[in-house]
Order: sequence, then structure tokens, then C-alpha cells
Amino acid sequence: MGDHTPVVLKGYGANLLADTQLAFRAFCGFEHLVGTGMWHTWPQVQLVLLPTTSQWLAPAWVPYFGATCEDGIPGWAAAMCQWEGRWGTALIAAWGTMLQFTAQRRPRPGPEAWELAGQLMAVGGSLQCEQWQLAIALTRSDAWFLHDRP
Repeated sequence: MGDHTPVVLKGYGANLLADTQLAFRAFCGFEHLVGTGMWHTWPQVQLVLLPTTSQWLAPAWVPYFGATCEDGIPGWAAAMCQWEGRWGTALIAAWGTMLQFTAQRRPRPGPEAWELAGQLMAVGGSLQCEQWQLAIALTRSDAWFLHDRP
């Protein structure tokens, strides 16, 4: 399940994502993957005013450990642009190794949630969960937490 390809939807994972009642029962225990309850807060913050109204361009000025690889910053910006258009996301905070987003729309259970979970896991490589767990959680929250540590 670590390769983030939709092929893994065969079998139990597909049944779980497609069955709303089963997915609801499976969500118990994965609430921490979404929502603001686990968001990290610092006693002091720094406000950054970007020279653009396009929040998806933030990677040009905001550091994130997960974007240090080759094509990391353009890839992160492209992902944010796609998420903004599809899910109405906004970057709320960036803490070096952590990103916090809000979303205006949630993915539907099934392939839509599976695809988004794979994308988030690619950007947040230290989420410490399975893709199917995150896919279920994403259908239940308007806040996302991504983490990629050294």
C-alpha cells in the first residue's frame, strides 16, 4: 500500500472505501489524521505576507522540508494549485516540516478519496498511516495536516 497506486483498491480496501457504513466504523481511531485537533501550534508565530494573491505560489517563499527534493517546490506548488481548484484548499500554516490546510469541499468515498490520499501522502511523507486510512479520514474533515520530517 505504500506505492500510492489505485491498483491497491482491489479487495478489502475497495470494499471499505465503497461501503459508507463500513468506512464510518473504520474511521474510529483515524480521526487524528484530519481536523485541527492535532495541528501543531507554537507559542510564537511569524506572519508572512506573500507578494501574490495566488496562495498556491507560496512554495516560492515558504520553506517546507518535503519540497527539498529535485522539482520539489514546483511539484508542491502544482499540487496546491490542483487542490485549490478541486477542493477549495487554503494553506493556513507552514512550520518547516508541517503544513496545515483547510478545504471547502471533501472528496467522495472511493476513488476520489483514494487519489487525494495518495497525493497528500506524496507531499506529506511522514504521515505514518496507510493510504486507505487517510482516504477514509479525508471524507470526514475540512482540515488537512501534512508532515515530512528529515
